[in-house]
Amino acid sequence: MDSVSRFMLLLPLILSISITPYQVTAKSAAAAKGAAAAANGAAAAANGAAAAANGAAANGAAAAPTDLITKNCQSAVNQELCVRTLKSDPNSKQADAFGLATITLKHALANATAISNQVKKLLAGTPTPYDKARLTDCNENYESAVENLKDTIAAVQSKGLSDATTWLEAAMTDSETCEDGFEEEPVHKSMLADESAIFQQLCGNALVILNSLARH
Repeated sequence: MDSVSRFMLLLPLILSISITPYQVTAKSAAAAKGAAAAANGAAAAANGAAAAANGAAANGAAAAPTDLITKNCQSAVNQELCVRTLKSDPNSKQADAFGLATITLKHALANATAISNQVKKLLAGTPTPYDKARLTDCNENYESAVENLKDTIAAVQSKGLSDATTWLEAAMTDSETCEDGFEEEPVHKSMLADESAIFQQLCGNALVILNSLARH
C-alpha cells in the first residue's frame, strides 16, 4: 500500500481527534452560559421578592394611619367629616390617637377663628339693632371659644385629658350661647347657623376621640 492510500485510511481518525477538543469546548461553553443564565434568573427572582416585600411593607405603613383614623372616627358626631378632616392633614400619616385629637382640635380652632373674623366683618357693616346686639354677644363668645380651644390643645399635648375635655366643652358652650341669642326671636335667623353647626361637629368629633383616650 502506497503512502497516499495509507493517508486516506488514517484521515477519518485524524479528523475525529482534531474535532473532539472543539466539541468538548463548545459543550463546556454552552454549559457555562446555561449556569450564568440560571444565576441571573435566581438573582432576578430574589430582586423581585425583595421588591414585593418592600411594597408590602410600604402598603402596611400606609394602611396603619388609615386604620387608626377609621377606628377613632367610628363613633364621631359626624363620621364623614371626621375622616375627611384627618385625611386632609398630612400630619395624620405619622400621628397616634393623641395626634389625631390635636389635629381635629386645630381644625376646630381654625374654624372658630374664621367665625370670629366673620362676626367682626358683620359688625363693621350695617346690621339691624337686634342683629348688632346678637353679633356683639357672638363676638365675645367666639373670642372665648378660640382661647378655650388653645387651652384644650395645650392640655392634650401634655396628656391632661380631664382638663382638655373641660376646655373643649367650654368652647362648645360658647358657640351654643351665640346661637341661643338668635333663637330668642325665631323670626331673626342666625347669620352664623351653618358655620356654628360645623364648629360643633368638629368639636364633637374631637371630644369623642378624647373620651376614647380617657377610657384606655
